[in-house]
Amino acid sequence: AGNIVTYPSKVYLNNIVDEILPVITNVTLTPATWTNTAEVTLVIEATDNVEIAEYSFDAGTSWQEENYQNYNELVTIPIGALQVKDTSGNITSYEEEIIIKIDRLAPTAPIITPVEEELNTFKVAHGLDLESGVDKTEYYIVNNIDNGNWTIVISADEKIIIGGKETMVARTVDKAGNVSEIIYAFGNEISLPSHNGEN
Repeated sequence: AGNIVTYPSKVYLNNIVDEILPVITNVTLTPATWTNTAEVTLVIEATDNVEIAEYSFDAGTSWQEENYQNYNELVTIPIGALQVKDTSGNITSYEEEIIIKIDRLAPTAPIITPVEEELNTFKVAHGLDLESGVDKTEYYIVNNIDNGNWTIVISADEKIIIGGKETMVARTVDKAGNVSEIIYAFGNEISLPSHNGEN
């Protein structure tokens, strides 16, 4: 083999200029779906006709030899921010946006609304989640049969009927697995204490 002479952004091998760009073959996230865990790992896989030298995760502001980066919060990585450089100085950018899907915020509680003129009948609307989004709202009725067995609310128009002495429990779960505060609805035969201590 002939001598290799390095110039800015070019390598001459046997008097041949290397201007072949590296190829990004894959970009992976672990985990890939919404999560509330400690961190997400992003890995860039690439090939080159000579050799991969460095990787950038911030559009070339900084470079590193490792092909991975760990993130611990919700981040949107814009188009072109992931880059790969070969030993000749040729650079390839990844032309897709990447979202690091970390959500540790619980959704708001669902809303339970009594159905007018229908005794012990309620509707349950989703809580809100501004990051990963709502996955489901579910409920169970506190009795000897359903206690602790969650049922998914099909729609906000679904009517849920409970017994006069029963209590309904509801919660909203987001796509990262965060769970809202639990709220309650009570049958008409349950006596609730007043705030001032009077009946």
